[in-house]
Amino acid sequence: MATIRFGITGLGNMGSGHVSAFAGHKNATLTAACDASAERLAKLPDGVKPFDNYQKMLDSGLIDAVVIAVPHYDHVPMSITAMKKGIHVLCEK
Repeated sequence: MATIRFGITGLGNMGSGHVSAFAGHKNATLTAACDASAERLAKLPDGVKPFDNYQKMLDSGLIDAVVIAVPHYDHVPMSITAMKKGIHVLCEK
């Protein structure tokens, strides 16, 4: 099975929990993350590319799938944007 490259948008309570879920997983790897907070982005594990812009993360070519862990009002537009680019979506809620 190929390794799936994931990105996460939203590194608050739920998103930061998802970051740790990727540690040691053999078929999934966290390659990128997006948040408006530079402080949260600075805490990412080595090898995870930080983004402060969701669109740039989607356009980077670094991810096959994205975990959307932002406030609920952004779920639909972010999900649709990712799906239109052929990126798989896992959305909180």
